[in-house]
Amino acid sequence: MIEFPLFGEPWDSKIASELKGFNTQATSTASFYHDLAKTSPTTALQRFSSALEVVRNANPNRALVEAIATGPNPDWTGPMLKIMGHIYPNLDKDTRKIALVKSLNFLDSLRCGVAQENVAHVTEPWLVADIIINRWIYNPGYVQAAELLKKYGAWTELYPHLESTSPFWICFAMILKDRASNEVRDRFFQLFPKLADRTLDAAAGFTETYAKMDHKKQGVPLDVAREHNLQDYCWEIHDQIRKKISEEKWIALET
Repeated sequence: MIEFPLFGEPWDSKIASELKGFNTQATSTASFYHDLAKTSPTTALQRFSSALEVVRNANPNRALVEAIATGPNPDWTGPMLKIMGHIYPNLDKDTRKIALVKSLNFLDSLRCGVAQENVAHVTEPWLVADIIINRWIYNPGYVQAAELLKKYGAWTELYPHLESTSPFWICFAMILKDRASNEVRDRFFQLFPKLADRTLDAAAGFTETYAKMDHKKQGVPLDVAREHNLQDYCWEIHDQIRKKISEEKWIALET
């Protein structure tokens, strides 16, 4: 059995509250899938698409409602993608590719805005990063996280409000240049080391991917492009990101 979300409070209790937002049939399916993901992540991966269909079919007027809303309710399907994120870091890289393709197949079937709302539910840095690396248009952004950091500059002020935003996006916003104080970032990294570590993996994936794009499209030498993209992040973590780039834990699917 695996344990997740792994990040600790204040976020660990959010899955239960999210599931209460479903109707009875959808709640039953999501709860079953959540438990299956803990005990047998490989089986849960295999059943991801069918579980999504069951959740969507819980609405007796699915066709009409999804047509009017231009897609399924992200508050129903997003938590399912979030559970996929909990499975994700427990899989080997080849199996993660399968999970990523399944996730992208679902998102590709949606209107871009609806896809972004689904991705906004995902808390796992590796899955969020791999989705964005392969489909940058599904990036939901970190506006809410950035606003929190701007409003609450001290750790004692910020901590009570962490639950109101995504653990990944608040951590990502913290490592960007001039977004958070060293005190806030250091305290966060101490309390949530696994989240912080995998967020640095995500930053490494973004840095290298965008560097390769600059190299390909503009002819910028790869090492120069890499250093240029590193400037988006606070200088204190540049060496950590460079090390993470050498580990290459992200997945860029062949196109």
